Amino acid sequence: MQNTHADTAITVGVMLGRYPLIARGIASVLREVDKLTVIEKDNDGSTTVQVMIVDEGTLSSVVPREDCRLVVVARDAPLPFGMLLVAAGVSCLELSASERSVVDAVVLAAEDGCMFVCGRGRLIGRRDGSEGPLLTSREIEVLKQAVAGVGFSEIASGLQISARTVQKHVESLKDKLNAVSVRDLRGLPVEWLTK
Repeated sequence: MQNTHADTAITVGVMLGRYPLIARGIASVLREVDKLTVIEKDNDGSTTVQVMIVDEGTLSSVVPREDCRLVVVARDAPLPFGMLLVAAGVSCLELSASERSVVDAVVLAAEDGCMFVCGRGRLIGRRDGSEGPLLTSREIEVLKQAVAGVGFSEIASGLQISARTVQKHVESLKDKLNAVSVRDLRGLPVEWLTK
């Protein structure tokens, strides 16, 4: 597999974690690409991009480094979950993603971009490093409270805006995060929006 991307070398750390067999498979795919140097070990501070395999429930325990981009390979990542990571500048791929998607995500991350590929291999969202934030600061404030199950009128009161404005923000959030309902937003790792 040849790298058709940037000419600069990219050092990729593949975190073995709880899924070493899967991690080694990903490392093997990445080693086939020119310009990628792959390290199979826990974060040692020398990588440009980290790749880690996580369960949706364990993502909140991951602490990314400031000087390193992150590609998360998740098991059964719901659409809003993956898009929230994209909003946080983190690539998210489901375990069933193609080899090409894994390589593209790593190279894009090295270029300060991110993407989300769902379980069917479909590219759901892609952002490059020059784009502004996906979510506004007000949308993030509303999302944090909606995720916690706070009602529209309580959110409105706390933010000193109308319930109708909260509803508009929630509709925008549902659209941007590919959520069908407010219930789809509950439990999302919103702490990633401030990491």
